[in-house]
This record gives sequence, structure tokens and C-alpha cells, in this order.
Amino acid sequence: MAAQRSSASKRQRDIDKRSRAAEKRDRRQRKSDPATDDPSDVTAVEDGAVQADSGAILERIEQLQREFDADVIDFETYDARKAELLSHIQI
Repeated sequence: MAAQRSSASKRQRDIDKRSRAAEKRDRRQRKSDPATDDPSDVTAVEDGAVQADSGAILERIEQLQREFDADVIDFETYDARKAELLSHIQI
């Protein structure tokens, strides 16, 4: 008897749950960082970091796509990693 595959909606809920947990972890880390005291300065630094990181994240997504196309990783791994990377990009 073959294992029953999870539905797309369940898979999406799991991906959303992991991305929310990652965002929560990032917020906690930023909150506990005593390096900056001025909130206006933090925003400027974060905006610059987000713009710089967006290019790196997009490159990682492209690499992930190449791995999926070459059958190095399966679809579920590809989908989960891509969703996690996309959750880090801020528009």
C-alpha cells in the first residue's frame, strides 16, 4: 500500500507555518541585538541590508531552480526552500 500524499493546501499551511516561525525568530534576534539604540538608524540599516540581501536571495533561488531542474532535489524540498527564501524578500 502506497503512502498517501499530502494535499497542496496542507503543504502550503506547513510552508506558511515554517515561514512565520522564521520571521518570529528573526524579530526576536533583532530585538535582542543591543548594538543599535536609535530606531531611525535601524530602519536605514535594515532597508540597505534588505536591498543587498534581495539580490543574494534571488541568486539562491536561481541556484535552487537549477538543482531542481537537474533532479538533484525533489519538488517538496524545492518548494519548501523556495517559500522560505521568498519569505525573506521584502517588497
